[in-house]
Amino acid sequence: MESVKRSEIKNPDYFNAIVYYIHTNAIHHGLCNKIKDWQYSSYYKIISDSETFLKRDELLDWFGGIKGFSKFHKQPPGFSGTPEV
Repeated sequence: MESVKRSEIKNPDYFNAIVYYIHTNAIHHGLCNKIKDWQYSSYYKIISDSETFLKRDELLDWFGGIKGFSKFHKQPPGFSGTPEV
């Protein structure tokens, strides 16, 4: 069995690309057409008020709040880099 490797993300553009990838991967692989259609996405835990172990406040602050976070995820498929927030 393959083990999971961790590595520190030091580049802001790479961090943005990773967040985008995590939330749009199901779309990329044809499992759904929109983020809202994928019930296993952490996207909704992040924009909700429900209890979570995710570092919601830090992530939302990174994108300037929920509006910026949502706008960032409206980037075209295959997007990576700096968000337009």
